[in-house]
Amino acid sequence: IITAYYFAYTPLQIFVGTLMDLYGVRVLLTIAILFCAAGAALFGVNPDVYVGFLGRFFIGCGSAFAFVGVLKVASDWLPHRYFAILSGLTTSMGMLGAIMGEVWVSHLVKLYSIPYCLYASSIIAVILAVLVVIFVRDKTVPTRKQRKTSLNNELVSLFKIILEVLSNKQILWIGLLGLFMYGPSSIFSDLWGVTYLQKQYQFSAEQAAFYSSFVYLGWVIGGPFFGYISDKVHLRRTPIQYGAIAALIVSVLLLYLPGLPPLVLGSLLVLMGFFSSAQVLVFAYAIDLSNPSHSGTAIAITNMLVVCSFFLLVL
Repeated sequence: IITAYYFAYTPLQIFVGTLMDLYGVRVLLTIAILFCAAGAALFGVNPDVYVGFLGRFFIGCGSAFAFVGVLKVASDWLPHRYFAILSGLTTSMGMLGAIMGEVWVSHLVKLYSIPYCLYASSIIAVILAVLVVIFVRDKTVPTRKQRKTSLNNELVSLFKIILEVLSNKQILWIGLLGLFMYGPSSIFSDLWGVTYLQKQYQFSAEQAAFYSSFVYLGWVIGGPFFGYISDKVHLRRTPIQYGAIAALIVSVLLLYLPGLPPLVLGSLLVLMGFFSSAQVLVFAYAIDLSNPSHSGTAIAITNMLVVCSFFLLVL
């Protein structure tokens, strides 16, 4: 069931950015949020494994538009010099959601029930969709009449933009760099971290989830930090290099120094997320190298390569 999310999210990244470049963010993001609401509701209605797979797949379809949509709006409406820090802030907000899932939502499930929390999530998503309709505006989105194209020609335009961005080898290298920086800390927190901490430190499941969420805390702090530094010094590559080296050192210390005191363990987990968060700069890097009118496609393809870490490190 876990993989259903990535089977939807990852391949859709090829198309979501281009769709937003062609049709804007407002309508697509609204539909995407409703897909997430439907997916969560399916979980609550029926606990069957096949229904759960479908619900998770729906959530993956909807979530595929989230990160790209926010960065597309940022690239359209805000000065380019702020893009790196906005990438960091967007990632931080996402990681705050992950922390809520690790700690707060698990606590709510104990107090109430899984279906109750899923229904509540669906209702919140519908409210969010309404807010998007009210407040989000597209800067420039030509109508089909203005483009004077048929549906077939629109499909040709879609794949033409995708191929143009994919032909830029620098964007592909940047995406792979993001993959190897994001993958280890993300997979550790999402899949392996709780089990590892339980076996290595004899933590309870709740304690292990609490400590595992420290990695997300590091991302929350580090994303805006590296974004600010990058925008301040007008460099992308150097902060990424230092972050990658430091994240590698911290990861080795975590895995090969057993029996660490709780304070040291917690600090290293935070630092692991903090240094890995330099990865957010790959999106600003991709924007720097792409045609401004294809910014959504560049962000989405970079993000697709980043989330491929799930398949490389798990499957």
